[in-house]
Amino acid sequence: GLVPSAAAAHAAGALPFEAKTVAELRCMPHDALETHLVHAYKALVSVGSAGEILAIVAYLHVSCEVTHVANVIVNSSFIAVFIQILRMPDAPSTHLAIRHRLLVLLGVLMRHATYLVRE
Repeated sequence: GLVPSAAAAHAAGALPFEAKTVAELRCMPHDALETHLVHAYKALVSVGSAGEILAIVAYLHVSCEVTHVANVIVNSSFIAVFIQILRMPDAPSTHLAIRHRLLVLLGVLMRHATYLVRE
């Protein structure tokens, strides 16, 4: 389906950082949320395998149902990384899966974000 399951996004050992539940993210103070998302960002830009990228994107997808998370991500360097990944030349089907998931994630971000910084 289009929506990754919470189980898939939070699979033990699938993420190179500590996953938080949607409930935890919803209650997290802004500074703590930004720190958590920095860990996710650093993991995304340093991973090598398509499986890890897909796991991180799935986690962000589930996390973005929290408006505050969507607002932070959509107004951050994550977007530039997403665009960079989308611009990669076509490769094996795993890259197509990543591209598909990223496009869906961008749509989810636009759906849930309520604040966009003008640049």
